Amino acid sequence: MRCLSYCIAEKIDLIHLEAQVKTVASLQVNKHWHVLELIDNNKDSYCYIFANGTVVSWNLSQSDFEVYSEWFKTAVIKPMANLLSDEFYYQVGEETTIVPHEDLNVDCLTLESNETELKLSLSYGFSQSIKLKYYETKLDELIERYTPLTKELSSHGSIRLPYRRMQKIIGDILSVKGEINLMGDFLYQPKFFWQHPNLEVYFLMLEKYLDISRRTKTLNQQLNTLHEIFLMCSSYLETRSSHNLELIIIVLIAIEIIFSLLNLHF
Repeated sequence: MRCLSYCIAEKIDLIHLEAQVKTVASLQVNKHWHVLELIDNNKDSYCYIFANGTVVSWNLSQSDFEVYSEWFKTAVIKPMANLLSDEFYYQVGEETTIVPHEDLNVDCLTLESNETELKLSLSYGFSQSIKLKYYETKLDELIERYTPLTKELSSHGSIRLPYRRMQKIIGDILSVKGEINLMGDFLYQPKFFWQHPNLEVYFLMLEKYLDISRRTKTLNQQLNTLHEIFLMCSSYLETRSSHNLELIIIVLIAIEIIFSLLNLHF
């Protein structure tokens, strides 16, 4: 059976979505911390929709997911241009574990039971991982977009860029950093586990396997480095602007002196 995680938008309005799916007779709808749980008991499928714009499905067919996607359209905020996804295979066994497949490039998950709470606790980890993948992609785009500017400074000793534009670049970097550290939930465990401490061990197992803490730390280090680079570039532009202003003032003073001398002479 397949477990798929998606990042479909920046955010999802769960209140709007809940009102919509509650009209579907075949679905059992439950609300948890920052997540809406949709259960189809007839098909033994589960779908978890998170407020952070991610979706985790268990044993959900492609056709059913397309139906769900139609419901998401009216509830998503800033939908993704390119859908990000991760795929896992799972089965029910004696102990909850996750290991890479020996031959295929896929992770295999074993569940000690088919209970919804176990799937939900693991879905929090899958949600964090795919959202982190979104930020990793966003950082790669920032690096690709702005690295030529640093190469230009290295090659020519100057940057043909307005100071205001440089400040906007720094704002873009700080915006991503703020989303990760202030609005994201990568630096702490979801509050769901405060009320369900017995399920925390499964979340921690998945968090360790998916390297969520390390990836978050790496992201922050890269953003800090990028921020420092463009702070230096901004300082260079500010110094260049001050230097140009000083030259203008000197020229104006020189012109004023010349006119004063000419007035005295005539």
